[in-house]
Amino acid sequence: MIFFGTEEDLISLIHAAHERGMKVIFDYVPNHTSSSNDWFKDSVAEQNGKKDWFMWNTTQLNWDNSMGTGHWYNIQVNGSKKYYYGAFGSGMPDFNFRNYEVREEMKNVARYWLNKGFDGIRVDAARYLIEDDGKYYDTEGSHTWFKELRKELDKYASPKFMMCEVWGPDHEVEESYLGNGTDEFHMTLDFHQGSDCIKSVSYQRNFIKNTLYPNKSETTGFATFMVNHDEYNDRIATTFKGDQKLQKLATALSLLRPTVPIIYYGTEIGLKNTSSGGDSALRGNFD
Repeated sequence: MIFFGTEEDLISLIHAAHERGMKVIFDYVPNHTSSSNDWFKDSVAEQNGKKDWFMWNTTQLNWDNSMGTGHWYNIQVNGSKKYYYGAFGSGMPDFNFRNYEVREEMKNVARYWLNKGFDGIRVDAARYLIEDDGKYYDTEGSHTWFKELRKELDKYASPKFMMCEVWGPDHEVEESYLGNGTDEFHMTLDFHQGSDCIKSVSYQRNFIKNTLYPNKSETTGFATFMVNHDEYNDRIATTFKGDQKLQKLATALSLLRPTVPIIYYGTEIGLKNTSSGGDSALRGNFD
């Protein structure tokens, strides 16, 4: 396990940012945890009240969750083979949000860090939280829980911000997580705007007009970006082979949209992909 400091270091960082007029949000992953987490180990052993905290079945199911089929993994439990669900792989088992204790405990996780001084949360993998009646993503159950979480954030005297990662097939799916504008997320990451900035520069044609979606209101909107930690796009310094003029032009198109710009670390200094494959190419050391 890698540690980047203590909680005291973190609180000091938050205070230093606040003194400079900046706000800090944290990455919040309610959908799953590590298979090395004690909660999962307790669930495997069916002890400490954690037996039903994860998704278990006696047979291997074949769920299609938009990332392919399967995602049920076997493990020996008290001498018998059982299967657990992990939308993102065997090392990341999904919590069972049908369990009331899980629902409330994951709210407690958010409260814990917000009480440390964070100004909001970025919810990872929001599409896959709850599986309902043969549907395994974008379910009403997920939206209901996020609305419950929003109510908890709205209780704070100092405003807390709530955004989500929704990599959906179209813009409308991402927009659906804004709810009615006041009851779910303040903002959603928009995966359908950034690529056209790069394409417009690469092909010297206007692709932006096809995905130019302004913020919904003064309090809800879209976070747009060209690169992130997933295999979404190469880093633009790699795409444009280090040509700073092209990098700056694509960046200007991205920053000047009527949305909220997100800058992935290293983009501002022209960091390139590493020689690693997959997502690792986008997660190299900061220069």
